[in-house]
Amino acid sequence: AALNVTVDTTVFAPSIPDLDTADDTGISNSDDLTYQISGLTFSGTAEADSIVTLFNDADDNSVMDSVESLGTANAIAGSWTIDAALSEGVYNIKAITTDLAGNESVPSSGLPVTIDTTPPPTPPYLRLNYADDTGISWNDGITSQTSDLTFIGYDFSGGLEVGSTIILFKDDNNNDLVDNGESLGSAAVTWDVEIGTRWSLDTALTYGTYSIKAIAMDDAGNMSAASTA
Repeated sequence: AALNVTVDTTVFAPSIPDLDTADDTGISNSDDLTYQISGLTFSGTAEADSIVTLFNDADDNSVMDSVESLGTANAIAGSWTIDAALSEGVYNIKAITTDLAGNESVPSSGLPVTIDTTPPPTPPYLRLNYADDTGISWNDGITSQTSDLTFIGYDFSGGLEVGSTIILFKDDNNNDLVDNGESLGSAAVTWDVEIGTRWSLDTALTYGTYSIKAIAMDDAGNMSAASTA
């Protein structure tokens, strides 16, 4: 009987890895910015039945150096998925393929991934706009107004991140969490050359007494502690 021998000297580079949208906690689910550090699912395509190795090309030399590997998977029917764990930092995620003949591909293009686990600072200053505070005192938090109530926050030290999001809420059960039905809206933090970082938000309230608080959320989705009422 004849001996069948296959000579294979080529292998194609895998596609650029893609971070699963469910693990991309940033403002956009495609910005590859996340606070998640474990169970990060990367996927892509490669030569069918080849072995794909995911790695962090930290020195961007297109070589998988020692300790850079993040895991391996078989490209079943040309598709692969690898779960990885990363600590806080910036990464250059690539994939490399080894086919059945042992040929090793060049690495894929890199996917820049940022892991940010640091929560933003607590919004330090929150008040009802003086023009909307119709009480005897301009800062007593008592008003007859129910709509277009403007709440304002400042950080004179500039500690709040410009572009981060402030979530204003009425903490009905005083647990410092934004529970269902408590949010009053959100606003972006901007820079004011005379004040530092600031934000403002218009909302409406019905008759009653409220515990109004604010939470900051950064671009990665990290949440600060709640401000004091």
